Amino acid sequence: MTFQQAKDSHLQNLAALGWAVKPGLKVPHATRPDGLRLWFKAQAVYASRGTTFGDTRSIFADTRTTPTATLVQEAEHFTT
Repeated sequence: MTFQQAKDSHLQNLAALGWAVKPGLKVPHATRPDGLRLWFKAQAVYASRGTTFGDTRSIFADTRTTPTATLVQEAEHFTT
């Protein structure tokens, strides 16, 4: 699986879970109704509760084998 395929898969999974997904942006992101946001760069995922990329913290470097649920758990851990 490529990083692009992993990103697309994670965004689809998050959309199915009710997250607002913005895949067509320069830095695609998904936002949960409570404000938790995952930002998807080329080979990493960042998390924040803010609305700008400057508010983020890196949570994963290789998402190809990481389940979407694990991304969410790590984001919750690093943003609380």
